[in-house]
Amino acid sequence: MMSARSQARRQLAPPRWGTLIVVLTGTAIALAAAEVHSPARMAATFLFFGLCPGLAVVRRFRLADIATELVVACGLSIAITTAAAEVMAYSHVWSPDGALAALAALTLLAVAVPVRRVEVMGGGT
Repeated sequence: MMSARSQARRQLAPPRWGTLIVVLTGTAIALAAAEVHSPARMAATFLFFGLCPGLAVVRRFRLADIATELVVACGLSIAITTAAAEVMAYSHVWSPDGALAALAALTLLAVAVPVRRVEVMGGGT
């Protein structure tokens, strides 16, 4: 159950996760494509790999608190990124730029698919 405070905060400032994900993904891809070697690229790439893949999935869960969404998104992003790295390592196709491109495509696909509300009907016998 959501507390009244959490509900009020959600209603006052709904997070724009889709916009944040698209901006961070675009920034990371643009800096990698331009082969920019700066702290800005490192920060954008770190934020992308550490937040965006998981946030694209977690935003569908409609968790009670924004902080909970961010924590779960970080953990899920690390798991997704680790799985992608393991697949590349086991298949002997190690490519950090390829991982960025593949995860960016999957992340943007997850953002593009609309979030649908599922209403659960009362079950009878």
